[in-house]
Amino acid sequence: YPSSATTSIERVVSSALVKYDRIIFNTVLPSTNPCSPGGDTWLMELDALTGKRTSDSVFDLSNDGTFSALIGGLPASGVKSTVGIAKTPIWLEDSGTPGTAFKIMSGTGGGVQSIKNKSPYTTTPKVRRVYWMQIQ
Repeated sequence: YPSSATTSIERVVSSALVKYDRIIFNTVLPSTNPCSPGGDTWLMELDALTGKRTSDSVFDLSNDGTFSALIGGLPASGVKSTVGIAKTPIWLEDSGTPGTAFKIMSGTGGGVQSIKNKSPYTTTPKVRRVYWMQIQ
């Protein structure tokens, strides 16, 4: 445990999402004041096989349609939530713009945040129905 009441420890408190070759999860930094609710969430996206940052930028932080978010010359691996503490996001493919997806998060601040994300698909994936039938 921290030695000071003003120290906040980052933790993962919700399920991770595995999509393609990536692992997507949220970290939570609770408020440093134990009498104050709330805190911050960071949406993280890493290479699922290595646990390292992805080799290319996957976030469109400037919302200009390009995935060029670099921090110190390296691709950004996390984005701070604007909606307070958030749970695992949902991933939605953009069928109108192949190669683009969105992560949607709702948070304790009452809002919804949408983050444009690079999808590994450069063409729209084919959707097909798969079902089973019980034979008697």
